[in-house]
Amino acid sequence: APSTPPNKGELPDVESVLLDTDLTGVLAQGARITALGGTTADRREEYARAQEHCQWCHRRRKYLKQGQHPAQDDRAQQVRTEREAGDYTMMDGLLYRKNQQSQGPGLQLCTPDTLRDKLIRMCHRSPTAVHPNARQMVVLLSRRHYWPQMSIGCETHSYVFVLWHFRIIG
Repeated sequence: APSTPPNKGELPDVESVLLDTDLTGVLAQGARITALGGTTADRREEYARAQEHCQWCHRRRKYLKQGQHPAQDDRAQQVRTEREAGDYTMMDGLLYRKNQQSQGPGLQLCTPDTLRDKLIRMCHRSPTAVHPNARQMVVLLSRRHYWPQMSIGCETHSYVFVLWHFRIIG
């Protein structure tokens, strides 16, 4: 059963973030997402590794954990990372974005690029969601997850779905 979100100001437990309603839908569909297998500790480690391999996540993780920038970052990128550092936090080895949502945990799990499309597809195909449009998917996903340009990914998925749907029925 999906977990209920903690009250504003409380920190979510990893299991509720990694296995919230949208993610359990993927497991029910039989999809294989390595980051969700095993115990909570296994999932956390797998997700942390995926964040390390994602350039966007890695940049923030490295700065928050070590106060250093990746070698390939130019000075402008370093300044942006330093300026945005207050919006992020590390908890139990995972990178989170602090947010001001009126509902939800107050933290959004920073989703690595390897899992973004899967999350969008899960959100769109969820039996309870009834194929939400791009704006609705952003609202659903952003309750627990964050990545830059999330709305563009959702818009692209919705556009491709509409083209595919009308090709099939038209």
